[in-house]
Amino acid sequence: MVLKPVFFSIGATAFRLTFLPWFLALMAGFALVFADFGNEVEQKLGNLRAGILHKPASGDLVVVEIDAKSLNKLNQWPYPREYYAQALEKLNEAGATQIAFDIDFSSRSSEIQDQIFANAIEQSKASVILPTFRQRGSTLQPQFVESLPIAALRKNTFLASVDMLPDSRGQLTRYRYGTPTGSTVRPSMASMIAGGSRRRRSKFCNRSVH
Repeated sequence: MVLKPVFFSIGATAFRLTFLPWFLALMAGFALVFADFGNEVEQKLGNLRAGILHKPASGDLVVVEIDAKSLNKLNQWPYPREYYAQALEKLNEAGATQIAFDIDFSSRSSEIQDQIFANAIEQSKASVILPTFRQRGSTLQPQFVESLPIAALRKNTFLASVDMLPDSRGQLTRYRYGTPTGSTVRPSMASMIAGGSRRRRSKFCNRSVH
C-alpha cells in the first residue's frame, strides 16, 4: 500500500519531465504564430541574407518613373498616348531591347491617340510588354475578370500581369511567377522582364534590405 503513492509520484514526475516541455513549446509556437512574430523573424533573416548576397546592379534594367516633377512639367493626366509613343521612340534610339509599361491601357483614348501609340508599338524594334490586371467582377460576385489593353495596342505586344499580393504588413515579400484568371495564367511582369521560370502558379521571394 505504501508503494502505490511512490510509483504514482514517479510516474507523474516522468510525465512532467517528458511531455510538459513539449506542451509548453507547442503553446509558445501557437502564441508566436498568432502574434505574427515568426514572420517578422523570417523577414529579418531574409533581409540579412539579401545583404550578405548583395551584388552591384548590372545597369541592364532602367526604371523610367512618372514622378511629381514630370506631372508638373507636362501639366496633364492621364497623358495623351502620343507621349508614350514618343517614349518608345526615344528608348529604341537609346538601344533598349525590351520595354515594359506599368500603365493601364484597358480603356480607349481618342481614336487618333490610340493609333499613334499603336503605330509606335508596331514600329518598335524592342519588344513591348503591356500590363494586365485582374479584379472582381462586382462586389457581389467572387469571380475575377481580367482587364486587358485595348485590342489596337495589344496586337503587337506581350502581355504580363502586374497584380501583387502584399503580406499582412502591407509589404511585398513574395511575388508570383504568374497570375491565374479563370483558365488563363499570365506571366508576372517581373518574371517576364527577367526571363524567369515557367512555374507560373508558384512564387519567389522579394527581399530588400532597409
